[in-house]
Amino acid sequence: MSRVANLDITKTYSSVFLILYLCLGFVPNLQAVDKIAPQWLFMGMLNLFSLMYFIYYREKYLLSIFQSISSFLIITYTGFIFWGAFSYFYAINPTEVLVNISRHINVFLMVVFMTVHLYNLKNKLSFISYIIGIILSIEIYYVLFQTIDTLDLVGNLIERASIKGVAANPNITAFSIANKLPFVIYLIIFSDRKISKLFSAILLLLSILCLSIIQSR
Repeated sequence: MSRVANLDITKTYSSVFLILYLCLGFVPNLQAVDKIAPQWLFMGMLNLFSLMYFIYYREKYLLSIFQSISSFLIITYTGFIFWGAFSYFYAINPTEVLVNISRHINVFLMVVFMTVHLYNLKNKLSFISYIIGIILSIEIYYVLFQTIDTLDLVGNLIERASIKGVAANPNITAFSIANKLPFVIYLIIFSDRKISKLFSAILLLLSILCLSIIQSR
């Protein structure tokens, strides 16, 4: 009975970690000059907590950690990081190499930890698709709200550049919306619930509308 309870607890923790990782784009500005700075900070904090979590449950996650780091994608990414770090010795701006390598290591750890968190979850793709669908609906709300806010009395857009969405950047917002569409299409095709299919279809149409409004490159 205790093993079953332990299994359920770890699945719950992994689900929470995954949701937090996927919601990094909603980290507020916190009065920073660049909004991405707090996001890097919170990503590092999540990686640290994930590392502590895996150390505590190391016996349970040992196999999934080994399989994750031995995958072709992770090995390739590791090789890229080592190659990038080696470029320090011939780069025009070595300081920039150190800054970007630290960021790549942060992202690398996030990818590994998210893979391990996913390992023991059932219906992985459905779980991720539903979470991404919820996140996408929030992003769409921000874009549409900002769009309505920039309309004048005649119905013309006063300032298209002010439609930045959650990311505070129209290009990043457009990419974020477009990047989530495959998961929405997956729910439309493979979801067993009609309400999920309907909700996903509405999300798809609203996403296309938002991309048309933003007109990002």
